[in-house]
Amino acid sequence: MIVLDKWLRVAALLVATAGAALVGVAAAFLAPLRVGDVRLPISLFIVVVGNVAAVRFAHVVGGYRWGVLLPAAAWLLITLLAGTATTEGDIVLASDWVSTSIVALGGTSLAAAVVLSINRINLRNLAKPSSGPAISTRKTF
Repeated sequence: MIVLDKWLRVAALLVATAGAALVGVAAAFLAPLRVGDVRLPISLFIVVVGNVAAVRFAHVVGGYRWGVLLPAAAWLLITLLAGTATTEGDIVLASDWVSTSIVALGGTSLAAAVVLSINRINLRNLAKPSSGPAISTRKTF
C-alpha cells in the first residue's frame, strides 16, 4: 500500500509537469491568434490558469512541497525555447505585447503558486479576520 501511494505521488508529479509543459506549448502557439484583424489574447488566460492548476495539482494531489518546482521548471524551459530563434531564424514567441505578457503573467502566476505551495499558505485563511489583537498588551519595562 505504501509503495502504491509513492507511485501515485510520482505519477501526479509527472502529470503536473507534463501539464505545465503543455500549457507552455499551447500558450506559445496561440499567442498570434487573430479573428479577422482583432487580436485574441486567449493564451494569457491559458497560461495563468494552467500554471496555477499544474502547481496546485502537484501540491494537493501529489502531496509535494518542493516538488512543485518541477512543473514550474518545465513551463520555463518550454517558454525559453519558444522565445529563442532557431538556426533558420524561426521564433514562436515574437516580441509583441501578447508574447511579453505571456512571459510576465506566466512567471508571476508560477511564482505566486509556488510560494503559496511551499509555504503551505491557504488563501481561505488569509481572508478570515484575526481573532485577537496583533500587538501584545503586556507591559515590559
